[in-house]
Amino acid sequence: MSDIVCHKVKRERGHVSSAMECYMKQYGVSMQEAYNKLYKQINNAWKDINEEFLKPTVAPTSALN
Repeated sequence: MSDIVCHKVKRERGHVSSAMECYMKQYGVSMQEAYNKLYKQINNAWKDINEEFLKPTVAPTSALN
C-alpha cells in the first residue's frame, strides 16, 4: 500500500523501483490504471487474509497450553 501512496514522492526523489512504476512499465498503462489495479489486488489480498482468520481451525488442546 505504501507504493501507491508514496509513488509520486519516490518518483521525484529518483526512486523508480515501486510497484506502481513496475506495473505501469510492464503493462503500458497510466498511473491511474496502475493505481486502480494495485488497489484492487491489495483489497482482495486483505479479504483473503481476513477470511482465513475467520475460518474455524481444529487444534489439539495440548498445543494450546
